[in-house]
Amino acid sequence: MKYLICFKEEYIYCYIIIVINVFFLISPNSLFGQSVYEIIERHTLAIGGKRIDSIKTVYYEGTSTSGLLNKTYVVKEYRAYPNLIRYQTTSDSNTVYACFDGFKDCLRSIPDKPIMNYIQKYRPKKINNMESPIIDGLVNLSKSDTVKLVEKIGEIDYVILVKNKTYTILYYVNKKNYLLIKQEIFENDTDILSVKIFADFQWNNGILLPSSTELTTFFNGHTVVHSKNQYSSIIVNMPMDYELFKCPD
Repeated sequence: MKYLICFKEEYIYCYIIIVINVFFLISPNSLFGQSVYEIIERHTLAIGGKRIDSIKTVYYEGTSTSGLLNKTYVVKEYRAYPNLIRYQTTSDSNTVYACFDGFKDCLRSIPDKPIMNYIQKYRPKKINNMESPIIDGLVNLSKSDTVKLVEKIGEIDYVILVKNKTYTILYYVNKKNYLLIKQEIFENDTDILSVKIFADFQWNNGILLPSSTELTTFFNGHTVVHSKNQYSSIIVNMPMDYELFKCPD
């Protein structure tokens, strides 16, 4: 602790110094605000901190409601460090899955359907590490990513922009609890936008994860995909076989 000795004629200067010191002691971020990396750090601490480093796999199981008829599917999602993913839905004995094994991605169905080969060949959207981090994109940033804090008119949450050669992503972080509540993924040089909302957070093995998500994909401003997932089971560090994520030859 520092002590300040003032002469009578210098009281006014001492008063100013004391006020400034108290201001920064009480609220160091109130003048300049938090940096983008301070916000990301607080987000990381809010969802588990150092325990995140021990997470190798996360398994989700529940239901997905999507389509014009609001059809319900059984959904299973396998994630493995750092960005491996298998996402599958099953209904009426038909299973459709998308997977990424760290090198390539694919979309398949069981039983196999010719139309899936067509979709696989021409679909514009691909799975990569920007979309499938094991926890969320803010704790899985690459050194090559451009990261900055941006302002949006009327937005009450922190908005963090992350950009690489393929995607531009806006992450919305709640200012009160520092949880990631929404992300907007823009595919560069396309008219494709995917908006994902995260809710109903629950603790699992020391990690705070969302148990419900809502995804809407737009093409040229029109909704092409909309689904709501509700997960009834989330298992952290469940053993997984690498074959789950491999695309069939």
